[in-house]
Amino acid sequence: MVNCTLVDKDFKSIRKPEDVERSRPVCWNAMFVENYFNDWRKARINKLVKILGKEWFEGKTILELGCGFGHVGKELKKLGCQVVFAEAREEYVDEIRKGNEDSDIYLLDNDKEWKMDREFDLIIHWGLLYHLENWRQDLQCCANHSELISLETEISSAPGEEMVKEKHYDAAVNGIGIRTDSQTVEGWITSIGCGFIRYDDVDLNNGVMNYTWGEGTGNANGRRRFWMIWRKD
Repeated sequence: MVNCTLVDKDFKSIRKPEDVERSRPVCWNAMFVENYFNDWRKARINKLVKILGKEWFEGKTILELGCGFGHVGKELKKLGCQVVFAEAREEYVDEIRKGNEDSDIYLLDNDKEWKMDREFDLIIHWGLLYHLENWRQDLQCCANHSELISLETEISSAPGEEMVKEKHYDAAVNGIGIRTDSQTVEGWITSIGCGFIRYDDVDLNNGVMNYTWGEGTGNANGRRRFWMIWRKD
């Protein structure tokens, strides 16, 4: 199970974040300019803080999976917690490290079984699950490393699972994602010995990102779900 490498402090990526910036479609660039993702990120962070309480974060250790440039973790650190960053794209490391020189950064492919020699008070698993082919295995790995998981993902409103080939910016690192429904995700959470609460709340909604939609049929971009998951043992 060698799929989790702690990045050395002297690591320098050959491919730079600006190369990724240039690969973004025009529509994605516009959304970033308009602070679209900033507002959405704030809505999810505010929800997490509302659920746990601001005082909960003081002194805690949090793992942010699929962290991108680490924007979520950087905000959470302001609440007094220690954040460990994990990302599959090594070209993001230099950007993650900015302002986080004291934080551990791991290169981690969540489509493969992973293990760290440490546990966490909370794992942030946002916007990652639907970019994974082996999402069940990944949630099991999360439960092995923390008693508490915050899970957020795009969800299919149609029953069952659909494999999707992804090649666009911010897509699956290995090119394959899975779209599945809420009941399938919740069934798996229960099967690995965890409990959960799902929050279909309006304060999570932002732009096209919708958490209050009703269960039905068909797929649509922006249909999301947000869970807090806890290990029962």
